[in-house]
Amino acid sequence: AESSGLDTSAGQHEPPMYVDLSAEAIAVLAESDESPALSEAERQEVRRLRSQERRLSISQNAQRQLAGPYARSVSRSFRNGPDGIGYAVGGSISLDTTASSSPQENRKKAQTLRAAAMASGQPSASDMEAIARANQMEAKAQLEMARSAREEAIPVDEEGARSHAAATYESNT
Repeated sequence: AESSGLDTSAGQHEPPMYVDLSAEAIAVLAESDESPALSEAERQEVRRLRSQERRLSISQNAQRQLAGPYARSVSRSFRNGPDGIGYAVGGSISLDTTASSSPQENRKKAQTLRAAAMASGQPSASDMEAIARANQMEAKAQLEMARSAREEAIPVDEEGARSHAAATYESNT
């Protein structure tokens, strides 16, 4: 027989079982408990912390989804509320910003990373840094693609040497 870990048989006294609950489950349980031991100001602080935690969760989920395969670890910082519960009040998502094997892939990656950094609608300072890095990555990829296209368009003689006009053009750029 399969056991859920909870023994309800008569005469058996098991130690209490501790269960890891999701953040959403904790929020539901916490919202249902307007503890009379808290003052009105403390209850307002708890409501503010819950709201901040929800916004952070929504923002991080959107960024993680938009970053797709480039999203790595998620971290959060917590602050204890007056009710003794820790609320997520900040966080970050590490992203894979390493160069890909082709300029086309780098351009696509940069566009994906920029979209993820802008997902919250109110980018933080670190989001702005990520946007700037993505812009640089995309500009470099576009430059590499333009060089490649230009090299493909330059005529080559029988020995594989570029024409004099192409060499002169390149030395002037």
